[in-house]
Amino acid sequence: MKIIMVASLVMGVYATTTSTSGYDYAGDYMRLAIVDINAAAGDTNNDTACNANHKRWILVRILPTRSVLTEHNGAMNETQGACVNFKATTALTNLFNSTFDKSFAIRATGVNTTFVSSANASTNCQGAWADQATGFTFASYASGEKACGKTNAGANKDGIRIEDSSANGLTVEAMIHVGKKNLPVTITGPFSDATCLTLAPNQVNSFPLVIPLADSTSAGAWSEKAISTTSGVCTQWEKAAAAPDAFSVIKAYTTSTTGELVIETGLGTGSTWTDVANCTAGTSSGEHRVTFTITETGHVNNCVQAYNHAGTTAQAGKYFKLAVFDGAIGTWPSLPGVNQPPVCSPGTSSPAEHASVSVMFASVIALIAMMM
Repeated sequence: MKIIMVASLVMGVYATTTSTSGYDYAGDYMRLAIVDINAAAGDTNNDTACNANHKRWILVRILPTRSVLTEHNGAMNETQGACVNFKATTALTNLFNSTFDKSFAIRATGVNTTFVSSANASTNCQGAWADQATGFTFASYASGEKACGKTNAGANKDGIRIEDSSANGLTVEAMIHVGKKNLPVTITGPFSDATCLTLAPNQVNSFPLVIPLADSTSAGAWSEKAISTTSGVCTQWEKAAAAPDAFSVIKAYTTSTTGELVIETGLGTGSTWTDVANCTAGTSSGEHRVTFTITETGHVNNCVQAYNHAGTTAQAGKYFKLAVFDGAIGTWPSLPGVNQPPVCSPGTSSPAEHASVSVMFASVIALIAMMM
């Protein structure tokens, strides 16, 4: 009986350890649609509407409540896909602006319909955190719900504060996506070396990306689509006054090659924006195409040389690094198949002749022996 009980327990543990659930990370994220920068957050005299004339569209992972981030001071692998860099007093700027000096994120509060903006004193959320009295309150905790950024205690819709002890803020509308499969990452670059190490302090051009792996809600221009070869994931970093063709765009998509994830960037002329799944990264400035690939063993070539958008010309001294949120390691838009051993044909030796016992099962056998 003891042997049966132990064997049942072991098989239960074994089933858990071989589960594929680790390859299907699901979590909450938000689409931030930003109208204005430098909105005086909480200023009741500011009557700028949050739900029209959106100039920037950013996807961010929602950070948990204070959690271990306080202990680790916002360790990089815990803020991937969540941390937004900006320049103090001028807020968000074009891609590849080398003067970013602060950052912010959206954090849960423990009340599942309420979220706060959390200011960070350094880039990449590596400084001291300061939760602000501004954020988003949704009518319900459900995908597709929208809310304007505002002070948590007030009824005004004047934006969220992103810099501590400052009026620096954003007039912004948000849509929440709950428990959806996604891949939160941060892309950093361009580096000048093939090991992605050479970047000056406080000049790291890092951008959060959340890559949906499943469709989420049907909401017109807000509809998040699972990444594919035909449906991209679009981030619009800045829209100048002279639109069209005045965008800073990051676009992610897959290819027909299993395991490939492509990220393109482009600024200015030729960059276009239709909605969150349809955009074009232009070639007039900031043109980069980077292809990250996962292997059968789960390895990702996370420091990759950039090419032009056509993929024909390598860009000297232009490398990008991709960092995946550690809670989603193993998740990827498509995973290459693992080669299976050949099926034994008549006349071949029995597979048992070459069988070996894993460390886990060796331990199990020893445990059973002790209990007998």
